[in-house]
Amino acid sequence: YVMGSHLLRLAAAVSVMDTMFGAAGVGRIGMVAVGDCALAAATVLTGDVAAHQGHNYEITGPAAVTFAEVAACLSKILGRTIRYEDMPVEEFGQMLIEQAGYSPDTIEVDVLCHFRAFRRGDADLVTDTFEKLTGQAPTSIETFLEAHRAAFTQA
Repeated sequence: YVMGSHLLRLAAAVSVMDTMFGAAGVGRIGMVAVGDCALAAATVLTGDVAAHQGHNYEITGPAAVTFAEVAACLSKILGRTIRYEDMPVEEFGQMLIEQAGYSPDTIEVDVLCHFRAFRRGDADLVTDTFEKLTGQAPTSIETFLEAHRAAFTQA
């Protein structure tokens, strides 16, 4: 779950309704910053390539978080209450089709299969791979949200 491409899609609803909508239940997700993925890839590609051959690197953020925890963090950063409204998967999908313009033909593969996996706990993964590869700590949800605070305040 890449923070930038996914959490920023929620920014308009947060700006207007102070609400994040989803269907992840209390599933934890090892959300990762795209910049961390890029830096890890650059490190591998510019280093001793043979040393990385045959490795499958899983890059995550420093903690697996729930959407409710993301909303609480965003509330603290923005200074107002942001809530997470968890919906049944099918209802969430219908809302995305009707209000966000997703195609009924692709909603399952584009979105809902991921939320089902989150709900099951399939994304509750945290690795130290990024730090081992780069020598740096991965970007936390707090750091990401603080850096993108303006996106969540524009109506």
